Amino acid sequence: MKQFHIYKLKELLKLVLFIITLFILLIFSKENLDSVKSSIHLFLQSVFPSLFPFILFTNVILNTNITNLLDKLLGKSLSYLFHIPKNSSIAIITGFLCGFPMGAKSVATLFSEGKIDNVSAKKLLTFVNNCNPSFIISTIGISMFYNIKVGILLLISHYLSAMIIGITYTRLNSSVIIHEKKEFLNSFDEKSIKNKGKKDSFFNIIKKSISNTFISLGTILGFIIIFNLLFHIINIYLIKLNVPETIRSTISCLFEVTKGCHDISSLNIDITLKVVLASFGLGFSGLCIISQIYSTISDFHFKISDILIPKFIQGIISGCITYILIKFTNIFDSSTLNVFNNTDAYYLYYLNKIKNAYLTSTIIIVLALMLYLILENIHKKSSHKTTLLKKGGKL
Repeated sequence: MKQFHIYKLKELLKLVLFIITLFILLIFSKENLDSVKSSIHLFLQSVFPSLFPFILFTNVILNTNITNLLDKLLGKSLSYLFHIPKNSSIAIITGFLCGFPMGAKSVATLFSEGKIDNVSAKKLLTFVNNCNPSFIISTIGISMFYNIKVGILLLISHYLSAMIIGITYTRLNSSVIIHEKKEFLNSFDEKSIKNKGKKDSFFNIIKKSISNTFISLGTILGFIIIFNLLFHIINIYLIKLNVPETIRSTISCLFEVTKGCHDISSLNIDITLKVVLASFGLGFSGLCIISQIYSTISDFHFKISDILIPKFIQGIISGCITYILIKFTNIFDSSTLNVFNNTDAYYLYYLNKIKNAYLTSTIIIVLALMLYLILENIHKKSSHKTTLLKKGGKL
């Protein structure tokens, strides 16, 4: 009877929350419309062009045998450095180079295929969920701070903090390192084993990868709209309470990192503090991105705290590293500050370069993958013919 009352109370709370949410959306309908438009514009201008080539690249890799090659080349050294299984190299590479949420997706793929166990997956999730390097350099450094040096500084801090988390956390939570693929490491292996023998054609791989890429980008856009809308409503009350703009911008960064960093870059405060706050925001990544990551691995019964706590610590470490680097470098000398003043010319100059770079990188990625798959197909046919000749000779 007591459990029944608790169940009824939960359902009632859900109904009340639904009514309150609907009421707020109706009251702030105009503000909400502006927030959604702003989120879509931000996504199309900054997020989509910086993520599309890398998400496509990751999806293609996860559907080919390139992962085995990466394990042979980098598995041993990465296993020693981060104390994780040798066949986890794809998760680390995509997590550092391809951005959210591809590191988590790679972990989920490895786990579902039985290549890593639950403990190894949790270790990887603490440090492979990082911002895309082109996003930090171009979107944050150039588009927001109008200085490529700031982008490079933030990227160095971001990567160093992730590596510190990876090296320390994985050793604090040590387990047996698996250097070869074992069967039945988790409950999803049976399905994986059934699909082992299935090989997709080149065009099926590309079609599947493009479809998965747009699904991932659509999910990212949805989360950006939701969390920006949520903060927009909260921000209305923060303004009425006369909360300082610096605090409001920092809170914005805790919700959604792209808009948060934009708000921080627009503050009329010391440039060092602005960059340190942005560094913390990128390290923490915001509740929006953490939700994206969790949605990728939620089917495998991981906890959101497995991501949330390490990301918050990474944000603090990243901010500290940024502050130390600024104090020991002359990144904000007089010549750099002059660049900040000439923002329009600087922005347009690098924006054209970024557009060309994104287009070129996408074409190179597709051509390289096509070449690899063609060579792999030729090698398989050659091996098949050799096998047939050997069998014929024996007969």
